[in-house]
Amino acid sequence: MLHSIQRRPSWGGLAAGLLLLAGLASGAHLVHRAVNAPPVQAQSGCSAGLLSGDYGYSGSGGAVQEGKAFENSHVGRLRFDGAGAIADGKEANTYLGLNDGQAAILAFTGTYSVDSACRGTATLNYEGGTSVNMTFVVVGGGSDFLYLSRDAANSVYQGSGTAINR
Repeated sequence: MLHSIQRRPSWGGLAAGLLLLAGLASGAHLVHRAVNAPPVQAQSGCSAGLLSGDYGYSGSGGAVQEGKAFENSHVGRLRFDGAGAIADGKEANTYLGLNDGQAAILAFTGTYSVDSACRGTATLNYEGGTSVNMTFVVVGGGSDFLYLSRDAANSVYQGSGTAINR
């Protein structure tokens, strides 16, 4: 014979039920907002002049030397002149598994260009004769950039930079 047990509602159960209903209503609101959100649009109207002043950057990637692959991390600072020249570049590079991981500090200069869709290219010419070609996008109205670069040894790096003291 089965017995029916009747429970009285508790305040804890009532509170849990109300929280569940509030969560469902909030979730429906978020779904409604996401479905009806305006589309994201790329920034436009860019030029080399949008990048001007000192920027700090950091990134990482993979380097190949004498057929061996190494992980790379780098940080640096550079100055965009707003007209296509890069000056006062300094970069600290470290390669895991190479030179005991000691950072090499390198100076560089270079050139850059930015198209109206905020896509850019640059060539960095390091002391000692090496150079790196990079592609980047300008974001935040020129306050930031995101980059990918590749050197003659087919090493690939990625990172981001932010304006300093803007």
